[in-house]
Amino acid sequence: MKKLVTIQLETGTLQLKLEAGRVPLNRLLGFAARVSSKRKFLLVSKVLGKHYPVTPKMMSWSYRALARTVLNSGAGDSSLWIGMAETATGLGYGVFEAAHREGLQNALFMQTTRYHLADVDRLEFEEAHSHATDFFLYYPTDPAHKQRFLTADTLVLIDDEISTGKTFLRLIQAYQKVNTALRKVFIVSLVNFAHPDDRRYLETESGVAVEWVCFRQGLLSFEDSYNAAIDAISVNASSNNACKKHLLAWQGRLGITEPVALQADPSPHFKTTEEDNRPI
Repeated sequence: MKKLVTIQLETGTLQLKLEAGRVPLNRLLGFAARVSSKRKFLLVSKVLGKHYPVTPKMMSWSYRALARTVLNSGAGDSSLWIGMAETATGLGYGVFEAAHREGLQNALFMQTTRYHLADVDRLEFEEAHSHATDFFLYYPTDPAHKQRFLTADTLVLIDDEISTGKTFLRLIQAYQKVNTALRKVFIVSLVNFAHPDDRRYLETESGVAVEWVCFRQGLLSFEDSYNAAIDAISVNASSNNACKKHLLAWQGRLGITEPVALQADPSPHFKTTEEDNRPI
């Protein structure tokens, strides 16, 4: 029996019909109104460490639990793991790192991005309900990584929440144009509210085996209510097309095969300053 949860927001009424699950929903999600004509609500993660405070223990547990499920279902070294921008790039990396600790070797991790990188080939796809709809998945620049990118038989797509799955389908279809070896897709999330019809459509249109992995799932509906103060606000986020290569602090956008190794003593990277003895 599904549990009905109703959330009243300034922009309307959100209803969730939840299937049974071990993790309480309030440990995973909060809810917020959104200033957007495309989707007037937000599912705000309590696990990402981005919007709500969360313990490292909870974060690492979620990474490990999702990674083990994917590995136990057959994802191996010939796999491409992708963290979805913008909210789930950290979650995606955490799941990949946990999988690596569980024995995954030679798989490739990447993240999608809105950044423009000059002179790098890329796949383009849309996230229709986002403020800025254009997203990119860049080809790795390392030849060995690029070969893995073009020949992976398994795709692991990681996001914090799913409402329809349409963004995933666009990415899968764009990727299939450059990799005909793809045989299976894992769609991994903290919560999944994609309707069964949307799931079946994705599975049919992709033409490959699809497995859905999440902590909680169910159905979602939203009844819009007119709010003059909010509806009058126009939001249009768009890129200036400037190259962002200078902002690449690490190579997540261009592919990595091993987790980042932190130095035991990071102090040499910080500039020393004289003690400030001025009164407060």
